[in-house]
Parts: sequence; C-alpha cells; structure tokens
Amino acid sequence: MVGSSVAFVTLAIFVYCGGTNAWDRAVFLEAAAHQDHHLDLAAQFFSWFASGWALLAISVGATMAHPVVRKWRHVTAGVVVAVAGGELIIGFVKHVIQRPRPLASADHLGYAFPSGHAFFTVVVYGLLSSLLCSSRRTLGFALSVVAAGCILIGASRIYLGVHYVSDVLGGFLLAIPWLYSCVALATRLNIKNLRSGPR
Repeated sequence: MVGSSVAFVTLAIFVYCGGTNAWDRAVFLEAAAHQDHHLDLAAQFFSWFASGWALLAISVGATMAHPVVRKWRHVTAGVVVAVAGGELIIGFVKHVIQRPRPLASADHLGYAFPSGHAFFTVVVYGLLSSLLCSSRRTLGFALSVVAAGCILIGASRIYLGVHYVSDVLGGFLLAIPWLYSCVALATRLNIKNLRSGPR
C-alpha cells in the first residue's frame, strides 16, 4: 500500500514534468502502427468491462448471485463508497495534472492522467472479489482473473488511443491504496455488524 502510493506520487511528478513523454509517445505510435479491425473490436470489448454501466451491472449481478444473499447491502454499500470516493480522488488528480489525451478527438473525455478505467477496474473488481469470496483459494483465483482483466483493459485503453501507458499505470498504482482502504473499512464495519447482531 505504501509502496504503491510512493510509486504513484513519483510517477505523477514525472508525468507533470514531462519525464514520461518520450516512451509514452513511442508506445502510442507503435500501437497506432498496428491498427486492425479485429483488434479494434477486441479493444472495445475489453474496454467496455470498465465502463460505468458494466461495473454497475456486474456488481449487482455478482452480489445477487452470491450464496449468502444477505451480504448484498454490505457489498453494495462498499461498492458505492468505493466508487464515490474514487471519483473524487480521480477528479482531483486529473485536475492537478491536467494532461491532454493522446488523440485530440478524445479530449471530450477529460484529462488523461490517471486512467479512470484502470483505476475503477482494480477498485470495483478487487473489492467484489475480497467481499464475496469465502475462502483464500477462491479469493486467490478471483484476484488472478481480476489482474488479467486489468492488464487487458489497460492495454485496450492504450490501443484505442485514449490513454498513454503512464496514464494506465498511474490508474493502477492509485487504485491499490484506495482498494486496500475500502476493503479494510468494509471488513471492519461487517465485523461490527455481526457483533452487534442478535445473540
């Protein structure tokens, strides 16, 4: 948690000072040189899983499908807090850095650094895994799937030209301490609720 926070601040400083521009641009041009219709469709498909509607639908579906349905309020509250707080964090950092998008046609999406898609992929899917998995084995498997999904979603954002590599990396690094805080808070509140229940 501390390591990712330090890494994010360091990266943010480099981005703000233009220290990542050379390799960011190099990767962007390399991706642009390999544009393909099928890759376009694949990138759009993976990117969709980090959209607001997808995160909402998957969060509700995963919660309601869980064997212990009584957890749904606890999980839903956790996701709402994680997303609302995350929006404030992402909005603040984007406003401070004010980095333009790689493509001018994507400027209507707002500032580029850090990537909101990368951030919320880690936060929402990581939180769902932590709150809904009942054993270390299932949690480990779920987090492995989440990690693979995060990489694919991050790569899709770079390929589509809406983010640089450092934007995606920044989103991942910023998400880790926030995810940790949300899991810790949700777990603590759940334990308190269980202790205060009927005896």
